[in-house]
Amino acid sequence: MKKIIVLALFGMMFTVVSAQQKFGYLNTQELIVQMPEYAEAQKKHEKFQNEQQQKYQGMIASYQAKEAEYTNGAATLTQTEKSMLEIELQTLGGQIQEFEQSLPQIIQGHQNELIGKIVVKVQNAAKAVGEEKGYLYIFDTSILLYEGGGEDVSVYVKNKLGVL
Repeated sequence: MKKIIVLALFGMMFTVVSAQQKFGYLNTQELIVQMPEYAEAQKKHEKFQNEQQQKYQGMIASYQAKEAEYTNGAATLTQTEKSMLEIELQTLGGQIQEFEQSLPQIIQGHQNELIGKIVVKVQNAAKAVGEEKGYLYIFDTSILLYEGGGEDVSVYVKNKLGVL
């Protein structure tokens, strides 16, 4: 009789413990794209890219102006003036080359900064949903290799973020 009672209690405890192990999942990439902050971030990033392009075009225009000054004044410039213009052209050329090389990292860093803020917001919302709803884990479906159970918590996270 004691064995039966102990087994029954153990069975109930196992049921309670397994019932508490809730798993959820959501697709953060899909959610991020739906957020108003994403559209704002895309606009800011596009503006930033345009500013960088204008800066680059300004550098090119400055180089071309100095080059034209050097070429057009070759017959009338003194050797010192020519040397100074050559140094300026080399300096500007080096700056342009450095800018061209660093631009992809600058652009990517800016985008990461903007999107990173949104990702943190989604993570915080998912964490809050997990704590409120009692989920043991919430997985991102974009990196989930197999989904054999759990609950899609996208609706809860969208509600937490105010995205409908």
